[in-house]
Amino acid sequence: MVFLDGIRHAAEIAELAYQRLRETLTLIALTYQSELESPKSFTSAFLDAWATVDAIDRLRGLVHLMPGVTEVSRSDGQPGFREHTQAVRDLRNVADHLAQRVDYVIAKKSAALGILSWFTLLQAETGRGLSCVIVPGTIIAHAQYHVVNPLGHAIEPPTDLVTLSAGEYSACLSEVMREVARVVSKFESGMDHMLESQGVLSQQAGADILVVVEMQFH
Repeated sequence: MVFLDGIRHAAEIAELAYQRLRETLTLIALTYQSELESPKSFTSAFLDAWATVDAIDRLRGLVHLMPGVTEVSRSDGQPGFREHTQAVRDLRNVADHLAQRVDYVIAKKSAALGILSWFTLLQAETGRGLSCVIVPGTIIAHAQYHVVNPLGHAIEPPTDLVTLSAGEYSACLSEVMREVARVVSKFESGMDHMLESQGVLSQQAGADILVVVEMQFH
């Protein structure tokens, strides 16, 4: 149960952080010409982007270490969960060892916080939208930054194809989160099947607990 609890917690944190990230990026895209946009939104965006990466990487490790689970395969022949999330692991390694890899980040003309890019759809009928990039920190001369091209992609409006890059590594968090949803759904289906076979599907076990101690000092 420890592994299942850990997977649930990681998935819930990733989902919350990713949805907040989409909302923030949508706001930035829609208000970039007005006074409503604030650098604080950039901080919020990177906070949630890296929180999403951390949670996905934690979920990835738990799935790999869970007894009896070697890989969560796909029926369509596409790469499995572990391979699909390798880019997130690579990003996490850069963030974990940033102090030791400053020269590497500089050489790649990247930024300490990484670079965020995404596409926000404005009109579904015409396909009109905004492809945006946030490059935090001091501008680096002659640096080139990736702009998201939505051509050929199914877009989940309003904001999709959210991509975080650091150094030479890049991960489309939107695509990875869809893979996370697939894997979590498979775990949920498997649990339902197991509980049903044991005749305890409708029974509930204790879950998250809140303990509050009211105190008064004199």
